[in-house]
Amino acid sequence: MAVYGDWIGPLGLRVFLLAAFLVGCFGFALGRQLSQNRDLQRAFALALPLFSGLMLVHALCRQFALIPPHYQYLSGNHQAALITVVLAFVFALKMTPFWRRNSVALLLLALVGTGSRWGIFVGVLVALGLMVMAARGRWRWPLVGMIGMWVMAGFLAISVTTLAKGTIIRALTPLVARRPLSGLGPGGVETLSLQYQTRYLWQFRQTHAESLPIDWLATFGLPVSVFLLAVLLLLIFWRMIAPGADSERFQRRYLALGLAGVLLHDLLDFSLASGAVSVFAAVTIGALAPDGPWLKNRVRPWSKGLTIIALIGLLGASYHYNPLAMEREGRLETVSEKWGKRSFRHWINKSRATKQPSARIAALSRALELAPGDPYLWFELGAVFLRLGKMSQAV
Repeated sequence: MAVYGDWIGPLGLRVFLLAAFLVGCFGFALGRQLSQNRDLQRAFALALPLFSGLMLVHALCRQFALIPPHYQYLSGNHQAALITVVLAFVFALKMTPFWRRNSVALLLLALVGTGSRWGIFVGVLVALGLMVMAARGRWRWPLVGMIGMWVMAGFLAISVTTLAKGTIIRALTPLVARRPLSGLGPGGVETLSLQYQTRYLWQFRQTHAESLPIDWLATFGLPVSVFLLAVLLLLIFWRMIAPGADSERFQRRYLALGLAGVLLHDLLDFSLASGAVSVFAAVTIGALAPDGPWLKNRVRPWSKGLTIIALIGLLGASYHYNPLAMEREGRLETVSEKWGKRSFRHWINKSRATKQPSARIAALSRALELAPGDPYLWFELGAVFLRLGKMSQAV
């Protein structure tokens, strides 16, 4: 814990990380139950066509701007990743051919409706892979050919298009070297991002590095990140090469491909930052986990109750210490900076709240120390020097 005691990220996001871990444990436990409980598998299978329809409705509402941007729970990129993993459940669970075909059709239409170029490429690639795994006889080879053509089309599209997120990922990659062992902590990428990229007027926050490997390496450090990625990749590989462990009602090799699709998607878009995607990923990981005698241990009611109380308490604490809410309410200074650096926006607000030029210069200097990539801060600092008659410093 001493290694992680000097994280740069704010306290509220550290508390939220603990709450997210508990939610992930619930998702993992649900996945374990799903792999063993036929009634739960049947309930999931019945819900999937309805969920697929809701995915299409959500995508259409986004495309036609029927939902204001600040009310949209899922961005197009994150919805594309969620559809990718849900497609795997459609193939893994036992369903009638009619409902499976219709669910796949609805999900693919929703995928196109997300408008996410990388998400569509990965989602269709995973869908074709799932179809190859499910196909029998002469249908398999045409599908393999379609995968080859789709990959070639993807390479051609990349050569003639520019991905804006690629620029962000390249700019933020040096954050990995800032603290390679301990990482910056949750929120550290946002705190230091403007030391490596320019802030534009339309950009309010850069909360993550837009790439799972880069974000995890920068946030948690090399040892933890490599361990987590290695476990996920080994779990996927093991389930792909051990299909004999699957039952007719629940074929987990499909889920392994779905999880691999989410990891591929997250190379250029960190969709696991979304609660919906991360919960579905946790359920998938729980379903893929090895079976063992520990599954037969009964969970005592009091332990469930304590876990739920702890989760509610952590969520409440993370809301109270949410750095953005604390900024808006002027509460950031109630928490010492040893629990995380205050954002550059805090120092901007502090500079605007005082009329003393020296205090304004000191606050703006702290803001620029954190965010030299914000050109508007330089103009603001220059304006203060100009009013003091210090023309050379203003210029």
